[in-house]
Amino acid sequence: MLTHSLRGEVVRETPDRSYVGAVDGLRRAGYEFGMSLADLRLTGCDGHPVALRSVAAEKGAVLHFVDRSCDRCVRDLAEWSEAASLSKLPLIVIACNEASPLKGIDGFAGDCESLFTILAPAMADGPRAVPLTVVVNPEGVITGLIPSVKRLLAPAS
Repeated sequence: MLTHSLRGEVVRETPDRSYVGAVDGLRRAGYEFGMSLADLRLTGCDGHPVALRSVAAEKGAVLHFVDRSCDRCVRDLAEWSEAASLSKLPLIVIACNEASPLKGIDGFAGDCESLFTILAPAMADGPRAVPLTVVVNPEGVITGLIPSVKRLLAPAS
């Protein structure tokens, strides 16, 4: 299995400890490589329902799932905002288990069009564990996993 950077290139071909942990996190979330999220029901910041397939349709996307009650999720949002500027793929932040659509999240510098919510009734289709960051192709199929924003922002060695 491979991980992908936000720039789209392969980061690692052989699993290391953080990658193995991230794959475990993917499984804990109830997702697997090759699984389609195309029908995941999102709500835009304007309150309108959106299917993931329309968000990722052009070239795919990096999906970063968070929950505002998760301290780590909120703490890392500023770094994810920075990482988005490096990306060839759009970074989509998805706030899970919300009661209403969000116009913004503290720490996330992205625009409203990059922020979606999974409202509480639709959480049956959402991840069971966050934070979680996956790469989906234009069809909405999980093709990659990003274990940590810190690894993306670290200087190349």
